Parts: sequence; C-alpha cells; structure tokens
Amino acid sequence: MRDDFVPGYEENCFYIYALVCAVTGERCYVGYTENPWGRLGQHRSAARSGKNLPLYDWIRSLSGYGVEIEILEKVETTDEARNREVWWYDKLRLHGSELLNAARPNGRNLLKV
Repeated sequence: MRDDFVPGYEENCFYIYALVCAVTGERCYVGYTENPWGRLGQHRSAARSGKNLPLYDWIRSLSGYGVEIEILEKVETTDEARNREVWWYDKLRLHGSELLNAARPNGRNLLKV
C-alpha cells in the first residue's frame, strides 16, 4: 500500500472527484484518479508553487486548505473513469457549476495558455 493512500479507499480502482470550496460547497473542478488524497495534495502543491491556471488561483484564494475533495463515483477501469469524468463535468456545468478545468475532460482545450 502506498504511504499517501488513505484507508477506506480501494486500490486498483478509479475515483471521479470534485474539488470543493470548504466554506461554500461550490464544486470548481472535476477529475479522476486512483488516489484521491494524493491527488488533492498534488493540486495543493501546484497552487503553492505559483502555477498560473485559474484552478490554482482559486485554491490560493482559499489558502489551499479551504479546498476539499468530494468523491462523486468509483469505477473499475480507466475507460470507465474517462467516460464518467466527462459525464460528471457536463452534468455539473449543466447545473450551473463554473468549473475551472483547463480543458473539458475529452481533451478539448478551453483556455489559451
């Protein structure tokens, strides 16, 4: 088992997750990973390093630790994870979430950087 893996989460599966403001509950990013807590740490680290993307600006505005991870779904394969990430992204956008993903999960770049 990896050192950064949190008990209660299974290895060999994928988690579709949202990054959420701890204060407002606003969902601002959708992604997928095998290790949700390790991925949250990577997002926080990128924000602390000064990486210049809207997501990391948002994390910095919340002092990094005002961001929580919400598990939306668990799936077994990479293909399922990719498909469900797109589904969740589209669903949340449809319901008014202003997601800060740099690209729609199918790879279409939304930002010119």
